[in-house]
Amino acid sequence: MNHIEFEAIFNQLPPRRRKVLELFLTGKTDQEIADIQGTQKNTVSYHISKVCKDFGFSNGEGYSYRDELVLEFVEHRSNLVAPSVKTKVGSTLQLEQPRFPGGPLAAKSPFYIERL
Repeated sequence: MNHIEFEAIFNQLPPRRRKVLELFLTGKTDQEIADIQGTQKNTVSYHISKVCKDFGFSNGEGYSYRDELVLEFVEHRSNLVAPSVKTKVGSTLQLEQPRFPGGPLAAKSPFYIERL
């Protein structure tokens, strides 16, 4: 997604959804956001799910695209993302690039297959 598309989607978010998103990007949990907004935790999850769909992250099966959403914001609106959230998401999505062909892989590599 380019910056113009991103900004168009971001600027059209309803105010409540945008507020939930901004709190989410600061690292608040769904429950903390619900307490701040005076709503239920499920409502917060629903809003975040809708934001993911707004930004094109959806497969129709309920998979959470929260990390991908954060990365999109790191790229286009980094000032809204708390450093702790950037660190957390960066470490969970950082995968080792496969070395192909040849060469042994470390046992902790996500590409390592244990042989029986």
